[in-house]
Amino acid sequence: MILKIGVYKLEIASGQLSRRLVHTYEIMPYLERMTQEEYNAELQEILDQIPEDFWPLVREQSWDRGHSSGLEEVISYADELVDGLKPCIEKFKERHKIKKSA
Repeated sequence: MILKIGVYKLEIASGQLSRRLVHTYEIMPYLERMTQEEYNAELQEILDQIPEDFWPLVREQSWDRGHSSGLEEVISYADELVDGLKPCIEKFKERHKIKKSA
């Protein structure tokens, strides 16, 4: 949601108040903080993209890197870690599949 904010110049002349628009700005207000329930749901959605064996790593690393900046930042780090892990996991699966069949 973008808000339009007007900045006005106020003058008092001869006992009369006059108001003149100087500039209009569009701003994005601060969003509300993520709740614990929203955080849990979003983190689980991210974790579901990788094998469960990797979940503790992603949880711990993203928490360590982002918790001081809020739950949204933890989610951002978790998403980034999972995006980096997915190709590696796929390559590992392919190599493991080849070795098993040999």
